[in-house]
Amino acid sequence: MRFGNWCRENYIALIFAFFVGLITVAPHLIFIQQLGSEYKGLYPMKADAEYYYLSRIHAVYQGDFSVNPYIFEQKHTLPKATLMFGDALLTLPGVILKISVPVLSLIYKFLLPFIATLVLYFLGLQIYSNKFWSVVTAVAVMCGYYFLYPTDLVSIVKFKEVFSSFSDYSRPIYPQLSSILFFLYLYVFYKALDTKTWKFFIWLGVLFGISFYIYFYAFTFIFALNLVSIVVFLLLKKNDLAIKFVWVKILGTVIGSYFIWNLYKVMQSALYPAFAKAEFMELTHKPVISTIWILTSLIFGGYLWFKKKKLEESLNTTDYFFITLLITAFGVVNQQVITGRLLQEGHYHWFFNIPIFILTLSYVGWNFVQNLNKKYVVLIGIFVLILSFYATGFVQWSSYKFNFSQGREDQRYVSVFDYLNTVSKKDDVVFANTEISPLVPIYTFDNVVWDDGALGYLVPEGRRDFTPENILKGDFYTNIKKYKVDYVLWDYQKNPEWKMDQKWNLKFLKEVRGVKVYSLK
Repeated sequence: MRFGNWCRENYIALIFAFFVGLITVAPHLIFIQQLGSEYKGLYPMKADAEYYYLSRIHAVYQGDFSVNPYIFEQKHTLPKATLMFGDALLTLPGVILKISVPVLSLIYKFLLPFIATLVLYFLGLQIYSNKFWSVVTAVAVMCGYYFLYPTDLVSIVKFKEVFSSFSDYSRPIYPQLSSILFFLYLYVFYKALDTKTWKFFIWLGVLFGISFYIYFYAFTFIFALNLVSIVVFLLLKKNDLAIKFVWVKILGTVIGSYFIWNLYKVMQSALYPAFAKAEFMELTHKPVISTIWILTSLIFGGYLWFKKKKLEESLNTTDYFFITLLITAFGVVNQQVITGRLLQEGHYHWFFNIPIFILTLSYVGWNFVQNLNKKYVVLIGIFVLILSFYATGFVQWSSYKFNFSQGREDQRYVSVFDYLNTVSKKDDVVFANTEISPLVPIYTFDNVVWDDGALGYLVPEGRRDFTPENILKGDFYTNIKKYKVDYVLWDYQKNPEWKMDQKWNLKFLKEVRGVKVYSLK
């Protein structure tokens, strides 16, 4: 099919995918436009952990693949706790086209949600065989998920501007990139169940293998989904399907073997316990019960009962598709009951389970509305679309207002970084406050004495004692000399109590927009 014909056939999906991308990037474009000549290249990086992920992308720009972009000591000798293949994939166009990390991030804030929406749309076509409802579902997953959180729902309905973090799908790499992989896996998973042909199972194995290198929570979720599929189809005496999923696991594990070997080396490190603690791993067997999972499962279970008892219809491919997904959604947030190690279950909940719940509810809804007059189906769909765009739009607006003043003030730091790039060398180390430190690895080629983003990697022992908050405690200046420190940035407007001119014997270089730059070389 020619591209022009494809676009004409799916123009509705393209239009709504465009609006999903636009609403994701819109606050930042408005910020740039509103600042005008004041804007120096630092948009409000206020999606969850955005500084951390952009610093990883910039590290790949520098050729420092999978190393800690914050800490200088042992960065090339410690085991690589994070394999940044997803980062590298996103970085490649920026390197080729010579696009800065912040600009590249803004492009992806539009492009990746746009692509994710289209993948969801094509998954919907498999499930509903209806273009309009597929669009409705895709937009609901990408924009309407706030309505599944009671606190957020109340705030949105009451127009409470309490949101300070931009939408989930404006968060770099995860879930921007990982969601595309996950939704694509669900699409192929459905095709495999529907056709039962080896071609799709081979693709499942390949995607499973790739997931090892994209996102820890993606590969573990898919691992669990494959395991659940094997068990479910064995119980249903569909041995042919169970055997094919065994081969999916084998193929994916072979492809992901390098990741497994690297993870083993990380876990053997003496620094691993501190890393696991920093990643909020808890030793517990306590189960996690999700109210949303219970509600969704009850609704889906009611639908299955109605279908079997009232309509006297047997279960079909789509039913099995959602049965395995709902079981997996419960399993991934409760694996600690068996393993005794609770991971950051919120990552499963936000980026995997919530989309599954929305897809499930949409499927049940479709089975009840499709027999209505077409006019009512359209009205219901439009209502869902409006609510979904309103939810994300309100969150984006609230977050924009909350971060505007700080974003405007932060523009002065760009001039500081421009100067630092003229005097420093790659891997020089900078000491700065908590506002500046996370930006240094994004806008310069330097490391920092400390930023909490370093906890995403193995960190040398004792390194955490030198956070900016500890500068006034004890003989900080003398103790820090055992580490490499080349420059100090003193924002005397934010931290007048530091009194760097009086306390430390430093070589003053220059004052740049309220920040004094010193050298320790």
